[in-house]
Amino acid sequence: TQPPTVVITSPADGSQVSGTVKIDVSAQDNQAVSQVECLVDGAVLGVSTSSPLQCNWNTRKVAAGTHTISAQAVDAAGNQASTSIQVTVAGGSPQGHGKGKK
Repeated sequence: TQPPTVVITSPADGSQVSGTVKIDVSAQDNQAVSQVECLVDGAVLGVSTSSPLQCNWNTRKVAAGTHTISAQAVDAAGNQASTSIQVTVAGGSPQGHGKGKK
């Protein structure tokens, strides 16, 4: 069997983001997608047993700068695929402790 394909459809790679960011992940497989995960800087933000997956990321809780958004998909046969993009957070918490602008 073939591994699934997984794509982060929003936000765009290299974009500048702030506030609450909607992350959209789409996964497809020739059989069935059994799990889709959305991660920010390696921390799981959301998990679904179907595609598409939509997660909300509050950038006010992270430091301003570059962050990595990743998506992973697993199909019914256990094959895995992943992809990642980088975005720049503008106006996040200066120390990344959730004390940014309200």
